[in-house]
Amino acid sequence: MHAVVNFRSRLDDSYMEGIRAEATMADDGAHILIVDDNDEVLATLSELLEAEGFRVTACGSGLAALLRIGLDRPSLVLLDLKLGDISGFDVHRVIRGDADLSDLPILFISGVYLDQELLRTRLNDPHARLLLKPVPESELVAEIERARLRGARPEAA
Repeated sequence: MHAVVNFRSRLDDSYMEGIRAEATMADDGAHILIVDDNDEVLATLSELLEAEGFRVTACGSGLAALLRIGLDRPSLVLLDLKLGDISGFDVHRVIRGDADLSDLPILFISGVYLDQELLRTRLNDPHARLLLKPVPESELVAEIERARLRGARPEAA
């Protein structure tokens, strides 16, 4: 987790405020970290996933998410591509660059269409998966479950 720890020195109170909610416990312990700079999206996705029985932590910035991952590793990260501080691409790069986190499943969400193959090429990650906002509930839950069942990065659809 060296790469994640290095980001801690860049955090200040404004980034700490980006951690919108403490984790809530679910029966099976599956922990989803949602990273989005839109409070409404964070609230909606948190409510939806908690209702599905997941433990959810919501972060409003990329740097806050990296700090949170260093403190409490999630089962999966639901990551917006466009964030206010650093991009989802940068968050992905830091996670994949850390040997302890390289197998952490990441599902990208975005309001902007990006071709799946282009995403995989740009990230140099053949397992990258993008869901478009608004993400239909059934699609989101199905993608999360697929990623959890594999226990590694989501496979291409």
